Amino acid sequence: MDILFIKSLLAVLDHGSIAAAARTENITATAISQRIKTLESQLECQLLSRVGHKALPTEECLRLEPTARKIVSELQILKQEALSGELMGTLKLGAISTALIDFVPNLAQSIREDAPRSNLMVIPGTSSELYDRLLREEIDGALLVEPNFKLPKFLHSTLISSQPLCFISKHNTAPDTIKHNLESKPLIVYDRESWGGKLAWEWISKTSNNNKILCEIDSLETIACMVEKGLGVAVIPKWSDLTTRYDVAICDTNNSTNFDRDIVFVSSRASPFQGLISVCKNKLQSLS
Repeated sequence: MDILFIKSLLAVLDHGSIAAAARTENITATAISQRIKTLESQLECQLLSRVGHKALPTEECLRLEPTARKIVSELQILKQEALSGELMGTLKLGAISTALIDFVPNLAQSIREDAPRSNLMVIPGTSSELYDRLLREEIDGALLVEPNFKLPKFLHSTLISSQPLCFISKHNTAPDTIKHNLESKPLIVYDRESWGGKLAWEWISKTSNNNKILCEIDSLETIACMVEKGLGVAVIPKWSDLTTRYDVAICDTNNSTNFDRDIVFVSSRASPFQGLISVCKNKLQSLS
């Protein structure tokens, strides 16, 4: 049984379609389909159910998936040992949207310089989505908002950045007028169900009684763009790109550290790429 065929199957499961898996594997969709058919013949079961453009795993496939992932992971370890400790392989790293700009370019540079035989695969997502992928061992690490619960022992968390809340508007606002502005202007809300949005909403609730919510969204970049257009005001974490990329007025809330959005690097102790994880961790700590 060819390990490349197993990797192609996992690529389909990770990306949801044969076409997307083909782009990731850099081969044709026909080649992916042929590999899956060969696996189905060897395993004597159907692995995928095709619905439109999507390829969904069958029950048999879901039962086999953990073993398949373990086989691929063990092969990566074998390759690393064969190279006498040289760092290599593909590190799968999740990142929330603001971390994509703030940290990922520096991580890619470190991987290129310190582990030239390795590469970085970045998976964007929300904090909760990335945390779930860490639990399922689908990624090796993630840059996300610090969870408000205790992590399982196989996960390790390193604080990278603490981002205080700030009030943003189209025009300059004095600190003592934030409450008035919150209550008199349309509010663009950082998704209250998101880990960072819960902190922002708690502060807003303690500060004002604004019921004029224009929009609620889990995208700080979109919120900043909407404020830039004069559509409303917002209370969001002050991530580094906010101060340089957007034409908005920023006013510190002078809140306590209880409302800071802490960005952490959560890595899996079960990942076979501990050397690459250390490269990322060292770079992130140097930036903090």
